[in-house]
Parts: sequence; C-alpha cells; structure tokens
Amino acid sequence: MHAHTSAQAEIQTELVKWLNLSTQRTMDEFVRFIRKQEITLQQMTVLMHLHYHGSCEMSRLVEPLQIGKSAVSQLVERLVKMGYLERVEVAGDRRARLVRITAAAEQVVLEAIAARQNWIEATHFDMPLGDQKQMVQALRHLNQLFALPARGKTA
Repeated sequence: MHAHTSAQAEIQTELVKWLNLSTQRTMDEFVRFIRKQEITLQQMTVLMHLHYHGSCEMSRLVEPLQIGKSAVSQLVERLVKMGYLERVEVAGDRRARLVRITAAAEQVVLEAIAARQNWIEATHFDMPLGDQKQMVQALRHLNQLFALPARGKTA
C-alpha cells in the first residue's frame, strides 16, 4: 500500500510540474499574441467571453471582468471603435442593447486560441515510437480522469 501512495505522490508532483510549465508557456504565447495585436488582456477577456458565451448586455460583463459598469462601458466603447464589437438593439426594448462580437474579432479570438497552443507544436518529442504510444495512452487516460467531476464535488 505504501508503494501505491508513493507512486500517487510522484504522479501528483510531476503533474504539478507539468501544469506549471504548460501554463507558463501557454500564457507566454497568449500574451505575446495579444501584444502583437495591440489589445489589452482585459479587451481580450471581453472578446473571449463573447466568443464562448455569445452576445450579452454590457452589465453581464461586470462580473467576469471584475470592474464597474462605467469601466465596462468605456472598454466596450474602445472595442466598438476598434471594430471588434457592435451594439445591437434588443427586440421589444428600445433602451436595452446587446454587445456582439464582430467577424474581425472572432478571427482574432481564433488566432489567440491557436497562439496559446503554438508551443506544443514547436516542442520536439524525440523519443522511441513505443514511448510515444505509451505517452498517448497515458494522456488519454488523464483526459478521461480529468473529465470526471472531482471527488466530493458535484457538477
């Protein structure tokens, strides 16, 4: 039983190392990309939110951005002027407006997502074919485990 506990601890240690390295590389690529696009992290957060969640009222951006309504309004205005967002009237309510991502912004988001993964393609996995196959099996198993709810947590 002790060997099992030791093996689990070793797995956890290596996973934490891998998580730290992959997060660092992912964020480095992402930040490099958004700087090249001349947009801020907060602006990209708005674009990503709208990409994944669809159009919404500006007030719905307050929580994910953790800023006030007036700051959200200024941020949205800048993105509208940049051609990345548009305001759309809500049918039946002349005062309500939705914020919608434009096709240009959608393209930027897709490129940002790809940029986050560039480091993986640039990594050379120089190892014997048998080791590569074992790695694929281990990664598939990890993906299955991580797709399950955490112990003691419900979805």
